[in-house]
Amino acid sequence: MRIRTIFLFINLLLCADLSDSGIARASGEANTGTNIYANVKSVNSDCMTAEEHMALKVRIMKDQMAVASRNCGATEKNLFAKVDKKFAKTFDSNNIVLEIFFNRFDVDNPVKTMNNFITEIANTSSLKAIYDKKNFCETQKKLMEKIIDIEPNDLLSFSEKNVTQKIKNPKVCE
Repeated sequence: MRIRTIFLFINLLLCADLSDSGIARASGEANTGTNIYANVKSVNSDCMTAEEHMALKVRIMKDQMAVASRNCGATEKNLFAKVDKKFAKTFDSNNIVLEIFFNRFDVDNPVKTMNNFITEIANTSSLKAIYDKKNFCETQKKLMEKIIDIEPNDLLSFSEKNVTQKIKNPKVCE
């Protein structure tokens, strides 16, 4: 597990410009939208940094849209394909941030813990798609239509404002 943690950290640093503040800013080309922030300072293992929490919100939003693409109809499926393509690098970068968090949160079995966590997110969305399909599908369609029009660099702030799903996530570090 330590090797995986080191690999993830090195992977993040290969994409990063380190500043004096101890914050790594990983950024891709301007048109990719790959802007994530990962706190590389030592933090508690039982809480998320603000950057990790934002990455989690992006993941929740992506999973909700993916569930809509499979459960709602052709319109949602096509919209999600466009969103997934446009923001693929941002989604990948945010997954790295989440992997780093889960390696710190559960050093013994981070992959299993992350998979369980992500499954809980998807299951919550799936239940909404089953029990409140019309509202869920309309909400996700509107969300995807808005996302298509934003710039990739704005995805993090967009998710911060638009993700309202309640999950049992770790608290944000003070």
